[in-house]
Amino acid sequence: MGRDYARTPILDRLRLKDRAYFSTDTDRSVEDILRVFSFRWEIEVAFRNTQQTLGLQDAQNGGWRRNANAPKARLRAGPNPKGQRGMCAIEHILPIAFLAYALVFLWYFQHGKPTEDVARSRRDAPWYTQKTEPSSADMLVAIRRSIWKQRLLAHPFRRRLPEKIELTLPDWALAA
Repeated sequence: MGRDYARTPILDRLRLKDRAYFSTDTDRSVEDILRVFSFRWEIEVAFRNTQQTLGLQDAQNGGWRRNANAPKARLRAGPNPKGQRGMCAIEHILPIAFLAYALVFLWYFQHGKPTEDVARSRRDAPWYTQKTEPSSADMLVAIRRSIWKQRLLAHPFRRRLPEKIELTLPDWALAA
C-alpha cells in the first residue's frame, strides 16, 4: 500500500500515450527517426501562430461572392473557394501570411525587448509564472506598439507620450 493516490491523477496526465513512429528508410536509427520527427513540432507551432495571430484561420478567400438574387450559402469551416478566383486567393494568402510572420520575428530579434515584454505579460497575467520567453503574440503587440508610438510622436509639438497613453498602448495594440 505504498502508493500515493493523491498524486495518481497528475501522473496520469503527465504520462504520454503510446505512439508509433516509422520510416521507409531502413538505414535510419530509431534516434534519427525521432529527431527528424521532433523538427515537425516547430512547423506546427508556426501554423498555429499564423492562424491565431495573423488571421490565417479566417482568410478572405473569395467564398463570399454570389449573384445578387442567389440565396446566401451555408458557411462551412475552413477555406471555401468559389471557382478559380477563390483558389488563387487561397494559394496567395499562405505565403503572404508566413512572410508577415517571418517579418514580425525578424523585427523583434532586431528591435524587441524580450525581458520587458515578458515582465509586462506576467504583470498582466500574474498566474502565468512559467513564462520566460515572449510569444509570437507578444512580438506582434511589440511591433504594433512601436508603430503606434512612432505615429503618435510624429506630431511636431510632441516630444514624449504621456505616461498614461504609453501604459495603455499594449491594450490598444491588442484591440487592433
